[in-house]
Amino acid sequence: MSLTLRHERAPGAQPRPRHVPEPPPRPPLLVLTPLRAGTGEHLHQAARLARSLDTGLRLAYCADPGHPAPGDPLARLQQRARALRRRHALAVDVVDTPVRQRAELLRLARSATLTCLVDAGPAPHGRGRGLAERLLTPLLRARTGPVWVIRRAPTNGNGHKAVHCLTRLDPAESALLPWARVFAAQRPLRLVHVLHTWLPPDDPNDSVALTVFDHMLRERRVQAHRAIEALAEPLRTTGCAPGHTVLFGDVPTELEAHLARSAPGTLVMGHTPRPWWPLARPRARQLLALADDTVVVPLPAPSLREALSNALRRGLDRVLGPT
Repeated sequence: MSLTLRHERAPGAQPRPRHVPEPPPRPPLLVLTPLRAGTGEHLHQAARLARSLDTGLRLAYCADPGHPAPGDPLARLQQRARALRRRHALAVDVVDTPVRQRAELLRLARSATLTCLVDAGPAPHGRGRGLAERLLTPLLRARTGPVWVIRRAPTNGNGHKAVHCLTRLDPAESALLPWARVFAAQRPLRLVHVLHTWLPPDDPNDSVALTVFDHMLRERRVQAHRAIEALAEPLRTTGCAPGHTVLFGDVPTELEAHLARSAPGTLVMGHTPRPWWPLARPRARQLLALADDTVVVPLPAPSLREALSNALRRGLDRVLGPT
């Protein structure tokens, strides 16, 4: 003989609401600053981004060898933090010791949503190096997360300059799109791709070679436009309508010329680490001066086999032309 207990809900009773756990809070933005004069708007720019990401700020003083330290840098940093709390209603905490060692820098960056290097231009009077020149490479090699380099704060009329996102149309670079959309809020967004091409044969009278070259170039251009449209599709589903540009020629040269012409407000680009080539410098180092601020997002590193395959393909392209 068995007895079964049944729980019956009384007529008209409402079901007990289930407890849905809240998602964990997002880590704060880490802001490294040498506390140079005129960097207050840089900090407010970082605070506005923290508000849009629904997180807080963590301020840290990073000594600049080419710039004399203020009398009491931590006291000045606390003063900046109080101003940010009052103006933006934001949670702002201060690292209680100056950041001098690389291990401390990487520890702080690993616990942040994004690392911001404030006032990353050259030191005054040409003395020393800016924050980006000293810290960008170790941060990207350690893969701590995205790095935001602010060189110029927006001034009158510059607050709505376009956001340009550089992409190689690799599926791994879809990680760039969420950050591009965050920085393109209320601003136009443009995806930029450089189609690496080689010059046609030296003999201009070789009509057959020229026709083949034009046909191959047209095919690659159509493929690039289709690929960039597919890459931008997730942005369109969220209400963003990015434009796109496909350039032709040598990649570094065309990128620098395009950015010099367009003068973007924010530049979003990826960085693929190459552990087997420790002397390689991030391409972002050469492009920092061409935008008001730059966001560099670490991407998954390709395997050694894939890297060798890509190098072999590029070598064949140099000898035989694009395939």
